[in-house]
This record gives sequence, structure tokens and C-alpha cells, in this order.
Amino acid sequence: MPDVTLEDFYEHGEVGDPMPEDGGDVDAMLARFAEAGVDTKELALKLQRDGASAFDDSWKELLARIAEKTAALSH
Repeated sequence: MPDVTLEDFYEHGEVGDPMPEDGGDVDAMLARFAEAGVDTKELALKLQRDGASAFDDSWKELLARIAEKTAALSH
């Protein structure tokens, strides 16, 4: 998880009750989104793509830092 996300949550986030095992009122909530004109399938795809991209970017950054540290130690 990116540091900025953790910092934002620390400053503004609030932990609520855990989600019920059965998903609770998820169907009703998704219906409300659809009624408001939100394409929930497209939103889900966007969130998945954005999440995968953010993970990929963080992974590449981590590998670059490891390579830099390894190079510095080998000199």
C-alpha cells in the first residue's frame, strides 16, 4: 500500500465495523449506485486496473531501490 494512502488514512480515516460475512446490504447499495447512473461493472474494472497499476508501480520502485542499495554495497 502506498505511503500516501497510509498517511491519509492516519490523518482522516476511520475504522468502522467489519463487513458481515454475507456482504450485508451490498446488493441494495449497488442498486443505489446503478439508480444514480453509475456503471458498477465499469467502475469495478477501473478500480481493478488502477489497483493493479499502483501495485505494479510500487513493485518496480521497490526493485529499483533494492538494485540501488545492492550496487552501493558492492562498491
